[in-house]
Amino acid sequence: MSRRAFSLVEVLVVMGLMGLIFGLTVYAIQNARFGKRLDEAAEIVASNLERARNYSLAAKIGSANAPTVYGVCLAQSSISFHEGSGCGDAAATSYALPNGITIANGTLQAGDDIAFRRLTGEATKYGTIVLLSPNGEERAVRVYSSGAIERGVAASVAFQGGGRLKITFRNDATNGAGAEVFRLPVLIKITSTTPGSSSLYTSVPSQSDTANKLRFVDANDYTYLPFEVESWNQAGTSYVWVLVPKIDNSTTDFIYAYYGTPQRNVPENNFRDTWADYTGVWHVNDAKDSSPIKLGDAEVSGGVSLGANSINVLSGGALYVPSGSNNYVSVYPEYPLGSYTIEAWLYSVASVPAGGYTIFRKQNESNALGDSLGIVATGYFGVVFRAWHPSGIEASGTQGVTGGAWHYAVSRHAFDGVNGVLELFHNAIKSNPTSTGGTGSLGNYPFRMGGNPYSPGFGGYLDELRISEVARTDAWIKASYKSILNPTAFTDITSSPF
Repeated sequence: MSRRAFSLVEVLVVMGLMGLIFGLTVYAIQNARFGKRLDEAAEIVASNLERARNYSLAAKIGSANAPTVYGVCLAQSSISFHEGSGCGDAAATSYALPNGITIANGTLQAGDDIAFRRLTGEATKYGTIVLLSPNGEERAVRVYSSGAIERGVAASVAFQGGGRLKITFRNDATNGAGAEVFRLPVLIKITSTTPGSSSLYTSVPSQSDTANKLRFVDANDYTYLPFEVESWNQAGTSYVWVLVPKIDNSTTDFIYAYYGTPQRNVPENNFRDTWADYTGVWHVNDAKDSSPIKLGDAEVSGGVSLGANSINVLSGGALYVPSGSNNYVSVYPEYPLGSYTIEAWLYSVASVPAGGYTIFRKQNESNALGDSLGIVATGYFGVVFRAWHPSGIEASGTQGVTGGAWHYAVSRHAFDGVNGVLELFHNAIKSNPTSTGGTGSLGNYPFRMGGNPYSPGFGGYLDELRISEVARTDAWIKASYKSILNPTAFTDITSSPF
């Protein structure tokens, strides 16, 4: 029997296949090594953060023989565990990350110091630490404001097999603020014509499904954003509020919406975190809003009702306040004593009486000192806003409020501990000269919306009434106005395969 020798071509083919297999094997081994190093790096970072928090919670005695705080400083390829004096602590213990692993530019990055407050364990800085390997693979460690630490993977990995929408913000001067804004609750409006909505509604058919199958994530693909689903309608329009930590002055900044059944653990969403800066928020979209999300039960007087289908509503419903006497809603929030901002959307349908209207009011009924925003009659249907404030400072608007349209009213009080500055905005335009004085202390009087016992009801619809514990910036107020009045102009939603 003769044997045929291998040809040169056959030898070369075999050698080539062996080289390819060897290369793929080496690549797989390298990736496995990088994955292991990333896991080790995540454990180094997370375990030291947890140790710093535990020491701070326990008020552990430090090197100076006194209770102190503890924290972790981040560097590009290492971290340091310190007590008291932060990144300048000469006695800090440094821990190198595994070879090739670096801290990338997440919301927390090299140079940041994450300390934890004594007894409460709250983090002084919070966000996402992104760990990066040479082959581009990543891991994440999340630090929450409460001080909780969580190890994680990219949302695109957690939601493999699901879907993703890209939500881009048009925050230019035409559609938004034309300036950088921080911590803005953005209204996301999803309709049957929104790109990707068919797949979204198939994966998340009901509002109850949003708790486990819907998440909003910052552009870094790691930082999960708190959100509240105001209404979810598979056959119509859905409204979701998302707290976005920062929006650039651009038309390119974006976040993601992931949907489907996650394949990895993802953070639980607490919708109340969406309104962490607020003392009170009333969406008035359905009957549940007679008990606002952050406050006790509201007391409804007169003929106040919910009018979800009567007008072109902002976000699912509105509170109808008839024009007769004693028509209002009373609540008893913990009113801020320093700086604050009060917001209200109004839609007037009735003629203005001689005494004008009250939109909201929190006053001492015996001397009328307090905070009140209303519409003052001028003899014609175009009327003006007017705000009264503690210690008698007053700000008057000059822009008319026409019927048959939504108007955004904002009363802002900036207080430095000695003096207060009261300013009034109508549709995000400052409508009055700045007034100074005042203390910001209003006492325990009811906060009434839509009217009061001494004036007629508003005679129209109110929506998105809010009290926040900060003096919002001009840019923030403008972005809020634009994003709520026309959410589909402020946001551009597209399907984003991954």
